Amino acid sequence: MKSLKCIKYWPEEGSKVYGKFEIYLCRSISGVKITWTVTQFHYLTWPDAGVPLSIKSLLEFRRKINKSYRGHSSPVLVHCTNGAGRTGTYCLIDMAINRILKGVKELNIAGSLEYLRDQRMRMVENEEQYKFVFSCVAEEVSSLLKNLQH
Repeated sequence: MKSLKCIKYWPEEGSKVYGKFEIYLCRSISGVKITWTVTQFHYLTWPDAGVPLSIKSLLEFRRKINKSYRGHSSPVLVHCTNGAGRTGTYCLIDMAINRILKGVKELNIAGSLEYLRDQRMRMVENEEQYKFVFSCVAEEVSSLLKNLQH
C-alpha cells in the first residue's frame, strides 16, 4: 500500500486554516508597505529516494525556477518529503551549475556535498542520486558548449 507523502497545503483559491496559520493563495493588505510574492514550482515525477527519469526535464525545471527568481533578493526554498534526498540532490545540482556559470576553474562536487551535509545530514541520500548530480552537470556543460559554438 502506498503511503501518503505530503498533503496539499495550499488552496486553489481563497485561504485554508491549519491550526493557528491561515494560508492564502493571494492576499493584499492595504496599508502594509512590504510585499512578498511566493511562486511555487512542483516537480511531480521525482520518485522518493530515486532520481527523475529525464535529466533534461529537471534541467528545464531548474531554468524556469531561476528565470522566475532572477532579480529577487529572497531565497529559493527547496523541500521534499524528508528534506534530504531529493532536496539535497537538487541543491547540489543547482550549486554546481551556478558555480560553472560564474566561471570557476575547478568544481569540487564532493566538497560541495560535504558543505551541504554540514547544514543538513543525509543530503543526497544514495549513490544513484549522487551519480545523477554528475549526469546533470555534464548535460548542462554539454549544452553550454553547444550554445557557445553557435
